[in-house]
Order: sequence, then C-alpha cells, then structure tokens
Amino acid sequence: TCALPILALSAAAQNAPAGGGGGGRANPAEQAIEYRKALFTVLARNWTPIGGVLQGRAEYNAAAVAKNADRVAMLAGIVGEVFPEASKDGNTKAKPEVWTDKAGFAKAVKDLEDSSAALAALVKKDYTNSAAFKAAATKVADSCKGCHDGYRTK
Repeated sequence: TCALPILALSAAAQNAPAGGGGGGRANPAEQAIEYRKALFTVLARNWTPIGGVLQGRAEYNAAAVAKNADRVAMLAGIVGEVFPEASKDGNTKAKPEVWTDKAGFAKAVKDLEDSSAALAALVKKDYTNSAAFKAAATKVADSCKGCHDGYRTK
C-alpha cells in the first residue's frame, strides 16, 4: 500500500524535466525541486480525503481514513529530506527561511511528523468520526498551515 506513493516519487525524480539547454537530464537543483514537488503532490492527494471528512465534505470511511493517515504519516517522514541547500534557487515556492531558519523549519517538519503519526495511530483504535479524530486531524492540518505560512510563498 505504501509502495505506490514511493513509486510515484521515484518516477518523478527519474523523469525530471531536462534543464540547462543541453537536452540532458535536469541539474541536481531542478531534480531536487521536482522530487520535492512530487512528494507534496502525493502527500496532498493522500491528505485530501481526510481533510474532506474533517470539513464535512466527505463521508467518514474508516478503512480509507486509516490507509490515507498511514500514507500521510509515512510521507511526512520524508519532508525534512527534500530541501537540500542546492534546491533553494529555481522553480520553487520554498521561502529562503527554509534554509535561513533551520531550527524553525525543523520544528515545523517535526510537528507534521508527530501530528500525522498521532493521527495514524488514533485511527487504528478509533474507527469513527469522533471528536478525537477531528482534533488529531486538525493538528495535522494546522501543522501543514504553519509550514505553508512560514516557509512557502503563495
């Protein structure tokens, strides 16, 4: 079940657009940015069904929520690895603060990791659209928003 997101990320990294005008593979910065974008695309697609439930736009399906929560938690563990120094310039929405406020950014990433792991653990025990689910999912959403507000341009 977790293999699909990893395969998608791997394919995106291997098929990064050519750069440098020479028709060859993208340079390392472009490859890192494309990999990062792929990670966040897969992360968002797995978060969207949970967010829909949280916002009342989708029905709660325990199996789907558990699957997506596991994926979000797994992908959150990769986020801190997709911001190498070489990728700070280029076609990216990452603010310079990702690299200039390393402690703050690391805390924001840790908040995402911790909140998504807590949600994944909760939905394995509580199979309902409970207040506990809503609180745990809101913490994940808040950690996403906190990182977007501080470390991503609009």
